[in-house]
Parts: sequence; C-alpha cells; structure tokens
Amino acid sequence: MNISEQPYLIAYVRGQPVFLVNDPKNAASFFTEHKFEDIRLCTSDNKTIISSCGPFIDRCTNMDYLYNQLTPLLIAYQLNPEMKPEVQYVQNIDRKSALSR
Repeated sequence: MNISEQPYLIAYVRGQPVFLVNDPKNAASFFTEHKFEDIRLCTSDNKTIISSCGPFIDRCTNMDYLYNQLTPLLIAYQLNPEMKPEVQYVQNIDRKSALSR
C-alpha cells in the first residue's frame, strides 16, 4: 500500500471520522494533538494504516511508514511542541460517499 498516493487520510477519534491532508507531518501532528485518544488512521478507501491505544501504537500495517516517516516526527513534536504544525483538514468532501468505499 503506497500511502503517499492517497488523496487524503481518514482518522477515527471516538468513532467519528475526520479527513486529513495526506502528509506525514500532518498525521504526526494529529497523533500528537490527540495523544490520549484511541485513533485509527486509514487510507482514503478505509484500510487501516495505524491504530493507537492512547499514547501507544497498537497496530500497524505499514512498518516502513511508521518507522521512517511518522516516528521521527512524533518524537520531534513530543520533545518540542512548538515545532508541531497545525493539523490540516480536508474541506468540502462528501463524507457519505468517502466512507462507503
């Protein structure tokens, strides 16, 4: 699964989906912002990439993405919160059709 080719990512927090701009910095920023929440990060066709249980990674289907792209950013943002960019959300998306894939 090539995550960089996804038009956007879907993050589920408390069972509710939010649509994120697909960028490792953005995903890391989202996880850092919601570090005490259970999160499931999915591709645009709703396939799970990573899930967390609070501040801990629970499951991961793409270890390369986790180790090489997400983890260095998560560490940086946790150690230096001022480095964390604002989370960018995808606007004007048809939620119903996006979630029925």
